[in-house]
Amino acid sequence: MTTLRRQLVQQELQKDQFNQLITSNETTRQVDGIGAVVIRPGDIVVESKESDNCFFLLAGQHTSIVQGKNETRILGAPGATVARQSIFRGRCIVEGLRFVSTADGNNRSAPLVRLDNNATVVFQDCIFERTVLDSADWISMTSGCKLHLIGCTFVGTPATGECVANAGPVANAGVWAANLTGRPIGANTTVLFLT
Repeated sequence: MTTLRRQLVQQELQKDQFNQLITSNETTRQVDGIGAVVIRPGDIVVESKESDNCFFLLAGQHTSIVQGKNETRILGAPGATVARQSIFRGRCIVEGLRFVSTADGNNRSAPLVRLDNNATVVFQDCIFERTVLDSADWISMTSGCKLHLIGCTFVGTPATGECVANAGPVANAGVWAANLTGRPIGANTTVLFLT
């Protein structure tokens, strides 16, 4: 009886592994079908084309994103987290990512996200999270950059920092987001909707 039970358990495990493989391959095919490069945790985002790059970050902890080409899309699977400072320098749409500060990251005393070089970035359904030990803004923008936050959430309770530190005109930062931090959203932003 024990041998029979062991064989049944092994068959069940093999079936589960096969189903996971099929699901994983099906997901990869679907993402490849829309022209996205699949990024696994630990992989680096490399914009190989002059424009129209697209990336799909799988669930897990990812390193920094450094983006510089125009018309780039970066999509996150549920559970996709970026744990180091990310820098955006071109036109980009980012959807469904969680940007967090970590003890071993480089973003405890630096912004989670930095916009430079006249970047125009739309963040949609993203979460920006700091800890009580942090001492920086969630997002910083140099003059000339444009930022649109749609359905995003700011989380955490550090003693200092703004959700959006905009060095440019008020019209360059439009915010439709939830601020759960107790910190200011940013004096130089156009707040469209805030909860």
